[in-house]
Amino acid sequence: MQNKKIIFNISGMTCASCAINNEKELKKHKGIIRAGVNLASKKALVEYDADLITEKEIHKIITDNGYAVVENPKSEILNPQLNKRREQ
Repeated sequence: MQNKKIIFNISGMTCASCAINNEKELKKHKGIIRAGVNLASKKALVEYDADLITEKEIHKIITDNGYAVVENPKSEILNPQLNKRREQ
């Protein structure tokens, strides 16, 4: 089990129901350990098992739910090894 955490921006959320809807949808999927979506910051924090689900698949959950993942040039991945790989 390889737990990782990622923070990413979500666009298209306009109300608390949007945030709750995205959070519930994330939690339905195998490999998602914890998910929190904040409407005010328009960000999601997801802890997941990288052996079961990928970052790309997590983003697809959000887009399939009708929202967009905003790519940030310096995405906030809470895993130093991944940050090093992305900078290379």
